[in-house]
Formats: sequence, structure tokens, C-alpha cells
Amino acid sequence: MNKMKWIASLLAALTVLSALSGCGSSAPVSSAPASSAASASSEAAPAVSSSEAASVEAAPAADGAPKTSKENPTFVSGELPKISGPVLVTSAGQGGDTEAMDRVLQKAGIEHTLNATASASEVASAKTIFVVVGASMKGLGAAGVSVEQELARAKAALAGASEDAVIICAHIGGEARRGDTSDPFIEMVMPLSDALIAVEGGNADGKLTQLADQEGIPYGLAFSIAGSIDIAKDMAQ
Repeated sequence: MNKMKWIASLLAALTVLSALSGCGSSAPVSSAPASSAASASSEAAPAVSSSEAASVEAAPAADGAPKTSKENPTFVSGELPKISGPVLVTSAGQGGDTEAMDRVLQKAGIEHTLNATASASEVASAKTIFVVVGASMKGLGAAGVSVEQELARAKAALAGASEDAVIICAHIGGEARRGDTSDPFIEMVMPLSDALIAVEGGNADGKLTQLADQEGIPYGLAFSIAGSIDIAKDMAQ
């Protein structure tokens, strides 16, 4: 009986030794809970789905973001109206850009008349009217008028336009023709206009294109004044 007990004890001891040997060959296991480890991994490298990544890349540009470049010198939104004569170039603000618009149309081969201080009766005979917006204190001084007087003159002149006339607001002076003095002329002319032509440097804040969209009128943007020539040529075809 004692011999049987001794054999049973020996077998039990061998079983325990075998189990301990198997455990010793296993790799150590982290004591951190599985959920904690998964959480740490997630925080270190958050996953982004392919659809989310595409959404970030395809996010629309902010209003006023450049739409032209040296490689793509013009951008047109909507269908610009056709130019028909007689064509008049006049000013709202007496900025020097009126003469620049005169040269643009000359290079585009468009016959026109330049009159920076046109009256309502002079505007009435035109079929296409380019109103060059942007104030110049030097120009206002040379014309002998204040900002308020020039605003009133320009508004009265445009009121004389015939119903079938096309009024084109032209802002080609860039950033230099923006600000507290120039902006009132832009805000006065745009609601009366059928289209906008602008050098994009004057639209860094998106104001020009916002006003065009608000009034529901097409617009053409140019990377430089030279780009305005191409826009004008297209409108004359």
C-alpha cells in the first residue's frame, strides 16, 4: 500500500515538472490589458480612410484664391457678353487705369472712344460701355472733383445708358485700386453692370468675384493687364 502511494506521488511530481517546463518556454506576456494597448496604438497613428483623404485633397479653394497664373493667364466664369459699337471707355474714380484700358482695347483691335468724364448724354449713344473703376486722389484733383462728386457724376452718367447697352465694370489696377477710397466706386458700378473684367491682383480678398456672383453677372479674370487683351478679343468675336 505504501509502495502504491509512493508511485502515485512520483507520477504527480513528474506531471507538475512537465507543466512547469512547458510554461518556461513561452514568451513573456505583457501585463497591459489588450484594450489599453489597442488604444495607445490608435492614438499614435490615427487611421484615415481613403475617402476622407480624397475629401481633404478635393476641398474647394477659398473664395478669392488665385484662379489664374502665368501658365493659365485668364479665367472666365459664365458667358461674357459680346462687344458691339459704338464703344465708350469712361471712368468711375478718375484713376490712371482708364488710359490703360484704352491701350488694352487698342491692342485688341477694338474701335472705341475714351472719355474719362463722360456725361449721361455721351453714355447714351454707346452700345458697349467700359467703366474703369478705381479712385486716384491725383486724378480726382486734376478733374477738380471730390470723391462724393465723382460718385454722383459716374452714377448719373450710367443712368443715361440705353436699355440695350452693355455695361462692363473694368478693374485692371490691381491691389493699388482697392481700399476705402476705391471700393465705393466698385460697389456703385457692379450692380449696374452686365459683366466684370479684372486683373486678379485686385481680387485677393474675393470682393470683386463675390459682387459678381451676388449680382449674377459673368466675369473674366486676367493674371496681368496683358491677359485683359485676350479677354477683350474674345468678347469682340
